[in-house]
This record gives sequence, C-alpha cells and structure tokens, in this order.
Amino acid sequence: DNSSRSYISELVEFFCKKSREFSPEKTKWRGTLTEFHVLLHEMNGGGRVGVSNSLEFFRRGMLAMEESYRAGTKNARPVMSMGFGGGKIWEIDLSENYDIDNSAPDIINNDT
Repeated sequence: DNSSRSYISELVEFFCKKSREFSPEKTKWRGTLTEFHVLLHEMNGGGRVGVSNSLEFFRRGMLAMEESYRAGTKNARPVMSMGFGGGKIWEIDLSENYDIDNSAPDIINNDT
C-alpha cells in the first residue's frame, strides 16, 4: 500500500526501531511533532526521507494513525496526542509488538 497513511506508518516504524536501538529501556516516546521531525532526520544521518520534510504531511499522518488506534484497528501502533498550551504533545508506543514486520504474515514461504 503506497498511501500516505502507509508511508507515515513506515516512517514511525523506522523511528521506533531506531529509538529502541539508542534507548532500549524506553517504552514510549513523548514530544512535539517538531521534535519528532528533527529526531527522525537525525536518525537518518541528517538526510531527508522521501517527503518527510513537510510538517503538514506529518501532522495529517500522525492524526490518521491516532484515529486508527482509537478506532481499535488490529495491530495499530498506539499513537496519541493531547493539546497543551499553544501546541500538541504526541506519544508513540515504541514496543516491537506493533512493528509491521512482526504483525504481518510471511510473504515468502520457503516450505513449498
């Protein structure tokens, strides 16, 4: 699926995996969308990832992920936000239980 929802989910997955590498003791990330954006670029060696230079793209994608989680979508990574003062605080569950590659069935079956 090449939709923007799929794309932001993959960016969040990349972020979660890198976060676990750098801080295995952390179970969630909490911060602003700008902080997420900056960290994502740092985790990619300062390089941009696709259209990931657009904060509006991130905002829409994160809201879609939050809606999916709130709707009870199976295997949806918990992504939640809360308005606070003049901005919004986001929380992302970093657990590998929600990694796309852990919840998807095998694509290639070597048993045949």
